[in-house]
Amino acid sequence: MKYLLGIDFGGGASKATLIDIQGNIIAENTVEYPTLYPENGACEQNPEDWINALCENSKALLLKSGIDAGDILAIAIDSATHTSLVCDKDFTPLRNAIHWTDTRSRKQADKLREELGEGFVIFKGLDGCICVYSKEDWDAFEKKIAGLPVAKARKLQRFYSANYPCEPDGQGRILIPQSLRDYAGIQKDVVVAGIQRRAEIWDVERWRAYNEELTS
Repeated sequence: MKYLLGIDFGGGASKATLIDIQGNIIAENTVEYPTLYPENGACEQNPEDWINALCENSKALLLKSGIDAGDILAIAIDSATHTSLVCDKDFTPLRNAIHWTDTRSRKQADKLREELGEGFVIFKGLDGCICVYSKEDWDAFEKKIAGLPVAKARKLQRFYSANYPCEPDGQGRILIPQSLRDYAGIQKDVVVAGIQRRAEIWDVERWRAYNEELTS
């Protein structure tokens, strides 16, 4: 018999479920871990607690079910939405994870909303990134291009024709169109850089290469 293992990391506990390939539940286990509140508005978790919970859950399921670990075909892991864990280049955590309920960045978020307004425009940047302008700045940018000599303006207008007005959802998220993700080479991790009155979204590897070229 073969099995599948699912492990969920919630707000205060990790739950693991072992099922067979027909979907029957073979064993379940839950391990709790603390949420930390080091200062007003802060909400953090220690990533070591996640690892310990994963190990404890896995051992408990093997003991409860009596199966051999080699009979587990696949493991699926999911976690709470947009919890941030800052790591070094070797993926070693540099600090506690910032839980999604942490509110310490509320002032910065309010300032961004104030400056960008309720919506903004994303489009291709000349250096292989994605640019973000407020609607006001985008309108001014289009007028500037329109004032250039016709031949030059036409080329720029065609290049910037792939622009997309965006409005964040209730959690401040936007969906970047696939065409822009392909243009910027975004596969997984990104860097968001503030440049004067705009923001730039880079694929992390392309950002590193760009900066290495500048400093070489």
